[in-house]
Amino acid sequence: MVGNEGQGMGEQQLQVCDHFVYIPQYSAATASLNVNCSAAIVLEHFARWAKLEEAPREGYKFVTHAIPPSCVPYSGFGLPQMKSLDAPARIKSDGSDAGSDPTEASKSGSDAI
Repeated sequence: MVGNEGQGMGEQQLQVCDHFVYIPQYSAATASLNVNCSAAIVLEHFARWAKLEEAPREGYKFVTHAIPPSCVPYSGFGLPQMKSLDAPARIKSDGSDAGSDPTEASKSGSDAI
């Protein structure tokens, strides 16, 4: 679990943690690091500590597996399963969204899901 870059973690978050790590800072120029950068640093140190094998490279690029097109579901969990779980009623039976105009959500400042 990583904390907010300004305030760290809340009391409830702190209570469920077994151990804590920190990233030393060598300057008073800032009070925190970006949370994504912090997570990357911690994960890099963990990978080295755990002696994880680095992914293979060809030249300066990492070798990747063939990735199916984005229209192919990875989990097998899709619209039919969502409907069976009583997903929000705004999803029509044909799979289209019956919800409000997405531009309306952006006008109100909330994120559309």
